Amino acid sequence: THNWAFAWGVEYYIDQAGKQQEFQRRAEELTGKRWSRLQRDTAFNIDKLMQAAADVLPDHFEGGRDSVQRTINAVTQAGITPTDVVERLVSWCGERDAPGRRHRLLLQLDEIGQWIAGGDSNERIMQVQALVETAAVRGEGRIWIAVTAHGDIQALQAQANVQQEQYAKINQRFSQKIKLSNDDMSHVVEERLLQKNDDGRKLLAARFVAHTGQIADLGSPKNSLRVYPVPTEEFFPLCYPYLPWTVDVIPDIVKGVAQAAGRGDALTGATRTMISVVQGAILDTPNLLQAPIGRLLNIYDLYPQLVVDVPVETKTDLSSIPSKVGGSTDLTLKVAVALYLLGQAKYIPCTLENLARALVSSLDDNLAALGARIEPELSRLIDAGYVKQVGAVFEFLTTQQRTFQDKVREHQKDLRLTSPALSQALKEFETDDIFQLAQLQITGRQLKLRLLMDGRQVAPGQSKVTIHILTPIQRVLDSHIANDEALRQRSNQEQETFFLRMDEARSLHEALSLYIATREIADRVIAANPASPEAIVARDAKVRDLSSLQTAVRNQLRGAMRGAQIFFRGSSYQLSSGSGDAVRGLLVQLVPLIYSRLNEMQYKVANVETAVSAALRGMFSNMDVQLLSVLSNDGNLNMSSPLLSAVRGSLPLENTDRSAIEAIELRRLFEDPPYGWDGGAIQVALALLLRAGICKLVIDGRIVTDPQHPDAQLALSKELRFKQLRVYGVRSELDAQQLIAARGIFETLFAHRPPLVAATLNSALGTELERLNTRCAALHQWANAASFLLPAEFSVGESVLGELVANANPVTRLPLFVERYQQLDDLLSMLDTLEQFRQTAGATFQKVRDYFNSMINASLSVPELSMFLQGFNSLQSERRFHDRARWQDLIAARDAAEAAVTSQLVRWVADARQRAERTIGEIPAQLREIGATEPQVEEYREQLQAPFTRLLAELPDPPTVGGATPLRSRLDMLDINLRGELVRLREQFQPKPKKGNGVGEGKRPGYGVILLRDYVPDEPINSEEELEVALEQMRVAVLAVLTQARRI
Repeated sequence: THNWAFAWGVEYYIDQAGKQQEFQRRAEELTGKRWSRLQRDTAFNIDKLMQAAADVLPDHFEGGRDSVQRTINAVTQAGITPTDVVERLVSWCGERDAPGRRHRLLLQLDEIGQWIAGGDSNERIMQVQALVETAAVRGEGRIWIAVTAHGDIQALQAQANVQQEQYAKINQRFSQKIKLSNDDMSHVVEERLLQKNDDGRKLLAARFVAHTGQIADLGSPKNSLRVYPVPTEEFFPLCYPYLPWTVDVIPDIVKGVAQAAGRGDALTGATRTMISVVQGAILDTPNLLQAPIGRLLNIYDLYPQLVVDVPVETKTDLSSIPSKVGGSTDLTLKVAVALYLLGQAKYIPCTLENLARALVSSLDDNLAALGARIEPELSRLIDAGYVKQVGAVFEFLTTQQRTFQDKVREHQKDLRLTSPALSQALKEFETDDIFQLAQLQITGRQLKLRLLMDGRQVAPGQSKVTIHILTPIQRVLDSHIANDEALRQRSNQEQETFFLRMDEARSLHEALSLYIATREIADRVIAANPASPEAIVARDAKVRDLSSLQTAVRNQLRGAMRGAQIFFRGSSYQLSSGSGDAVRGLLVQLVPLIYSRLNEMQYKVANVETAVSAALRGMFSNMDVQLLSVLSNDGNLNMSSPLLSAVRGSLPLENTDRSAIEAIELRRLFEDPPYGWDGGAIQVALALLLRAGICKLVIDGRIVTDPQHPDAQLALSKELRFKQLRVYGVRSELDAQQLIAARGIFETLFAHRPPLVAATLNSALGTELERLNTRCAALHQWANAASFLLPAEFSVGESVLGELVANANPVTRLPLFVERYQQLDDLLSMLDTLEQFRQTAGATFQKVRDYFNSMINASLSVPELSMFLQGFNSLQSERRFHDRARWQDLIAARDAAEAAVTSQLVRWVADARQRAERTIGEIPAQLREIGATEPQVEEYREQLQAPFTRLLAELPDPPTVGGATPLRSRLDMLDINLRGELVRLREQFQPKPKKGNGVGEGKRPGYGVILLRDYVPDEPINSEEELEVALEQMRVAVLAVLTQARRI
């Protein structure tokens, strides 16, 4: 019976007495029911069963039914001990022994892990331990115990309520511990179901060897989070008609489906075992066993085996696809099912490529072709709301997810129409510096540049030099951004700004609007009802989708760099590639044009406070001080060093009409162009000048000249104090040697010799410097007007010239003149070269430039023209038009290009003339062919020839690019019009066809006929413009025939 106390304490002894059958008959007599019914309904019939037991064993149950009741109560109170169980099982085995046969019994405890976790874990562990120990001691080797656990029983060890000592004891009681993994399951399936005979295995192995690459590609999921087996010569035949990864992924799919249905990891019914799933697909797939070698079972073929455990709403959704998805095909449903099942395997991303692998049904399938078929089906499913795409990953949506995704798509549509909102949304991505442009490595220095994106500051810089990124979103808002000439003018006005215009990218609008829509809708849904099922979907979208959508936006921003351009000082620069490295590489080349004196002092002070302290105390062994290159060979300060000389020359002298300069302004002066020097180096330089007695500090209105003064250290090293500091320069006299050196250099540079008097020499130098400045200004004026890019070394010389002009004090200017004379000499030489170029080739340059501008967008396939354009671009980017040899080469290339282009244009005009004349001559014959009489030929001939005659009269002589280039297109249009007229006249000259014939020959009523070959150009189509002409010809012909017929 099903009452354990009655069975253990009463029925067992009835069985031992050999009266089990008698007991069952007596029970049937008392109850009038069959024994099988009594077994099921033990509780309802317990009184009659106890009476039957008392009747069968009257000697034992002397008190009748009451004695039986007392026995049951005693058993219930005492329970069953491990010893009782083992002894009874040993007795049972002994009764069945025979000569040469010793019975043993295997006690199999299934799902012990779940049983232990379902109650007091420690108590139940001790019960199992007691049973195993008793079997070992009292079982006489007859009682074997095995346990199984779904999943890893080791998980019990991690439970907080399980005593580790108890767990260790029970674990030690089992001598054999066997763990079955998915690999073992796959092995069992292969051995039980998929084993091949020798001939079959050899045939499949040969097929694999012959197509190794293709089969390996079909059977290798990409970017999976766990390793799935790939086809090999041994493994492929073993798993066929499955690919190895398909067999291996089944447990993952089974687990996902079960969890989605809320049943834990296990499935029910026939789908409980992997064997049944694999076998069922083989048996239930129609004609599989009769198919030729090469037919494969895929993920979709497994669905009928798993459908019983798929959630009801999901089954409903899948079954509704053929009727609810517009334009759906058989493949649409297969794609949806495969996507749903593959999505349950959490380790494989559902990309288009992996989805194609999930639908491979033959070894001859081509992944690219299959993917091309699947992609439009995915688009249909997305449009119908069954699927969503996040980056490259697709996901089949549940009912709740679809409701949420519909709201996202509607909001996305609204966002796509509001570019200002998308521009504001880009703020989230500004701080990423995804292009890594905020800091550039220039001549050994890290320069921190100001970074803007669409007018908003992303990162502050150490100076006003700016990189302004213009995104595709901004191009929509500001039409001037797409205008190259407008950006060139703007960059010429903002000389210290690099305008980085990204390429157009409509997909960026899609990605950004989807990201913003997903986030905002998720926030709204959660705020409206945090406990709703849709809120759960919204939280999941925020956790799983937003990061991928952010990545998609960043990828679109990076992708927009592929066609990016940099506009700087009136010129545009095309990137060699769309990578951040290409942008940084080009900026590294251009930034020195702004920081022309950066190479004079490249070092960045590592520890400003320590270096300032060392400088004030005269400890020149400090590493920072030494690396500033301010020391001469004897270890003393070198006042002619670039750093000390420049800082000293920028200090206003005491007792002059100039007030003390603020230290923060002085530092900014050298951080800005043309210097770009480290601000910490300026602070150290002031400390060195203070120690040398060449400057004075004004701290809180007090003059400080003592380098040991504590306020000097604080003011020069602490940022807050430094911002309040002001500085004076100290006047000093020039010695005779300085004057002699200055006059010698002056005579060398300017070819006359002023008196050896500081004031006179300084005045003469000022006059010459002003002349130089005037020459430079004139050259600049011509260069700007002619769009002539001055070389970088010219800018360096100009910077030195400006510094000398600004320092009118002879004590400052003359030593600086001696120090900088080499740059002035280079400037004079460059000025002479550039002025000579302006005089001898200035007019020619403008003609060459104009010719370049007229031809850059001409789209002429003339090799000589390409060589000229390439040469001009090269000289312009390198700023080397003044190089005599290269300029002559460019002139020769221009002449060759002009000759080649002229020759090409002459040929085009001649061809057009010949074609027009030929057409004029053919028109009478064409009129006769369509049935015109001779009078009609004379009547219509001139009318049809007139357009071609006018074209002949308008042929350009001499030919020009604008006049010759469209000749072919014009003739094509004239041919189209002529054909249309001939079609119209044919209907006029010839009687209408009889009833039963259409406008075409032998065609259906009401149908016109055109022959495509009449409208296909004789020569290949080489451009989009020629394609448009051919399509226009077709359009005109169709419209002409439609005037006479309803259809064509």
